[in-house]
Amino acid sequence: MVADIAIHRDDDKNPHAHVMLTMCPFLEDGSWGAKLKKEYILDEDGESLYTASGAKKSRKIDMNDWNKREKIQEWRQAWALYANQHLALAGVAVEITEKSHAALGLEQEGRSSDRVEINRQVKARNDKVVSLLEVDEKLTNLENHQLILQALFPAEKKELGQLSKVLKMYVKPESLADKRRMLYLWDVKLQAQVDLGLFNESSYKGYQAQEEAFQLAEELFNREADRLTVKYYPTLDTSQWTSYEKRELVNETARLGRTLNELEIKETLLQAREEEVVEQVQSILKQPIPTVIEAQERIQAVQTRAATFSNSKGYRFSRKHLWTVYFLLKKTTMKVC
Repeated sequence: MVADIAIHRDDDKNPHAHVMLTMCPFLEDGSWGAKLKKEYILDEDGESLYTASGAKKSRKIDMNDWNKREKIQEWRQAWALYANQHLALAGVAVEITEKSHAALGLEQEGRSSDRVEINRQVKARNDKVVSLLEVDEKLTNLENHQLILQALFPAEKKELGQLSKVLKMYVKPESLADKRRMLYLWDVKLQAQVDLGLFNESSYKGYQAQEEAFQLAEELFNREADRLTVKYYPTLDTSQWTSYEKRELVNETARLGRTLNELEIKETLLQAREEEVVEQVQSILKQPIPTVIEAQERIQAVQTRAATFSNSKGYRFSRKHLWTVYFLLKKTTMKVC
């Protein structure tokens, strides 16, 4: 049996875990076994019985007892046993039981209904918070990119809508970094399928379509950032700027509702350069790493890339961003080792 475990510690008052189990077993050779088997129903003479439509009568037989009520009760008893052992080892003077209140002869005294009501109120509050956060995020997206979106030509707006459908997402510059990583992981999966002789043509065509749409969306935003930079800052030399830096300048212009002065441009540029490096490091480190050797090679590549980027721009990173990059690199090394 495969057990997929997720431990949630986001709420100090409610640490808990979710365990999802497979109902199909694994065989000794690693292949999937059958969850059910069909058994034909015979009469007293061993002859097949038939339905009114002429089909042979049959029934489904479970290949294991994992979904039986008795087995679940057995697991609950085992859970209580092991949980109590570890509670004792941890010095916690508490014991749990798998038995219900009814089995123990206890009355609920309204505690269950109270808990249900509390959970209902918490869920209602969380739903409102999530809803407000979603609205706030949408407003922020619109505000940050109103210049770019408003300046798009009609044909470009139509193209952006079509690209959003292909990429299955609201296309904006910030979301492209995550999409780039998702496409990378998709490509890795396709390569693994080819190696295993499991090539899926439909999946490959889907990947190709999204990869092409991604490139077109990135080119569209880059062109628009170039146009807007020239429009609002015609005398500014941006020949050495990256597309990311130009987009951040446009976003800051939209946020303030005016063109930036020289000092504000320098501050925005410096912040954009630091954030771009950190974003690139994060995107690289989020990619799967098969071996420790490759992890070390990747870390070296990131360090070299960051140093080259810094030297070419002629500035130093702030202490905060240097520590961020160091922490990310260190974290990945520990994870692999």
